[in-house]
Amino acid sequence: MLHRSLAAALAAALAGCLASPEPALQMGPGAKVSPDGLHLVDHVPFGTLYMRPDYTFGSYRFFTMGKTHVSFAPGSRVLSDAEVAEMARRFDAVARQVIRASGRIEVARPGPCVARVNLGLVDVDMLEPKELTAHGTSTVMDSYGSLTLVLEIRDGYTAEPLLRYGRRRRLDGGPATGVDPAELMALTTTLEEFARGIENDFQRALPRIASAAPRSCEERAGLAPAVSAK
Repeated sequence: MLHRSLAAALAAALAGCLASPEPALQMGPGAKVSPDGLHLVDHVPFGTLYMRPDYTFGSYRFFTMGKTHVSFAPGSRVLSDAEVAEMARRFDAVARQVIRASGRIEVARPGPCVARVNLGLVDVDMLEPKELTAHGTSTVMDSYGSLTLVLEIRDGYTAEPLLRYGRRRRLDGGPATGVDPAELMALTTTLEEFARGIENDFQRALPRIASAAPRSCEERAGLAPAVSAK
């Protein structure tokens, strides 16, 4: 029994040592800061996150959506303008649902205390249908390619950048699914799954403790903070 208890204690201690550090905002003279004033967050489990130190994610109750940007990597198979528009529309629609489900209210245009959310599907690298090998199997079986998902939040009044997050993702699918890789539905279904997973993935990337006193959206807009009625 003693040996088992000791082994359990050692296992717990080892697990604690191997646990991943929590995301933490870089601060101080050595901090990596983007040209527009966003600080790098260390220990992000996946992707890259930059934030303004005095911004707290979720502190804006209202939001508006910018146009989803799509760009292709050099050498990628490029979709038609109509296919790109449909791909962006599907992704944008699911992203809106995710944000609304978090309790935020969408408004028609930017303004004071409105977060402007911009999404990008960039460096999209879509594979061409591969030549069959001598063995009669495709060289790519489970992926249509890859893309980088970018989420940016700006203050809707000042246009000040508050947060920027990027993550490279595979486009799951491919010949193994039996679906023609040129079929837009297969691609957009994968993108919709990405959009639904944004909030869960992103929440895991946020630093848990603010590194500077947060500023209210009213302060950023130069307005007097709202006073709740008693």
